[in-house]
Amino acid sequence: MIKRTIVVMMVVVLCAVVAQTSRLLASDSLPLAWGDPEIARDIMSGTANVLIIGDSLQSNQRPANMMYWTPDDFGGLTLATDMSGSTVGGVFSPWFYPAWVSSMTLRAPNDPAGPDGLTGVSPGVSIHWVFDDVQVPSDNGSILNNRFLSAYLSPYAANLHFGDAWTPQSNGDITVDSIIYTSPSGLPSGIVLEIWQGTNYYAPPLASIPVNAYSATPEIQKLSLVFAADQWDPQQELRVQFRMVPGTIPTEGSTFAALGTRFHASTGLSFTTVARGGKGVSYFLDQYNCTDDNLAGFLNATETNIAYIWLGANDPIDGWKESMEQLLDRYKAAKPDLRFLLISTYDLGKSKYPMMAEYLYEITSQRDDALFLNLFEVAGSYDFFLANNYLGDGVHQNAAGAAYLADLLWDLITDAGRQRDHGDFDFDGDVDADDIDLFCANFGNPMYDLDGDGDADQLDMDILVH
Repeated sequence: MIKRTIVVMMVVVLCAVVAQTSRLLASDSLPLAWGDPEIARDIMSGTANVLIIGDSLQSNQRPANMMYWTPDDFGGLTLATDMSGSTVGGVFSPWFYPAWVSSMTLRAPNDPAGPDGLTGVSPGVSIHWVFDDVQVPSDNGSILNNRFLSAYLSPYAANLHFGDAWTPQSNGDITVDSIIYTSPSGLPSGIVLEIWQGTNYYAPPLASIPVNAYSATPEIQKLSLVFAADQWDPQQELRVQFRMVPGTIPTEGSTFAALGTRFHASTGLSFTTVARGGKGVSYFLDQYNCTDDNLAGFLNATETNIAYIWLGANDPIDGWKESMEQLLDRYKAAKPDLRFLLISTYDLGKSKYPMMAEYLYEITSQRDDALFLNLFEVAGSYDFFLANNYLGDGVHQNAAGAAYLADLLWDLITDAGRQRDHGDFDFDGDVDADDIDLFCANFGNPMYDLDGDGDADQLDMDILVH
């Protein structure tokens, strides 16, 4: 007992010294993971709705993460309207030009206003229609006729991009959420949203609801279709579409805007993506691209609770930390319960990348709503990536590189979710002097609580050293 007391006293004295330092670790020894472990646990358990924010590196990584991550429950996916193919397990097909459509515009957030005059609508790409006052003809009993937007989930695409993680629901319900933008020029009636399966185009839909695209004040709305899962034959594709009711005469100049569609079960990990190639932090801060009100509407409509941010390749290092802090603050103001998963870019042979990793660590250390994963440190050097042919063009990960990174990211997530409770504060796989240093520097911080009493004190130190 005397020996034990002496050890604890020596460590407490050490804490007093370490706590006076401005750094938790040497600049070349950042932890592999840092921050709130509950973020990792929610992803692991499948209770997270994740918004993907980033550039082309993030976009390249997304399909591999969906295939190789293994949460307890995979609940569904969100189809982003910027996808030209089945990169998230489904395909959007807005390419229908019936006589009552005056214009259809696929609009990125930073594009000039289209014929409907709308800007700042969504943090992701949106599709906009302007209608003519032409009567909608008979559909001749076919569900294919008079549609102007279709999104489908094929068994092939689901298996390709989700692998064993995508399990067709054999009980309960399946929900299809479509996010639209309503406005004073929106068409108030005559549109239906419906879901059907297979290739029998004369069969009744599994579910259908009328759509009102008018609102006195512009806003984002979520429309939901729900049907019993046992109605779906998993060997058949699911198709959701917006369609005009026969006989409708749209008001000339009336509008409609779609922001995305998501197929999902009632629980499980899901993704929404607003990543955009070639962009940096300033793109996601720009009010022209998405207003604060519409950002809040989008986050709420997608039920986002974790923003997964991987940026930096297209940014200068000067002012980057401050810009990242502004980005987190903006998204936090839009959804106060939002938390953040911050990823450092793998080594691309430039000096800014280790600096950016350090900035993300510093940002996370000042917040209680973030988790930092040090991909830069764990993924290997730039020469390692080139030697293993992980980069298709010297920058962007190819399929093999994305698979390698997906495994690393999942290992970091699971380590972050499981090891903090045992005192491995730097997530290196053991409890040693480095962890004691971290504990001392964060004495009193509830994130270092080991005995469950809500703070980090001498009782926790006793557990740590014994």
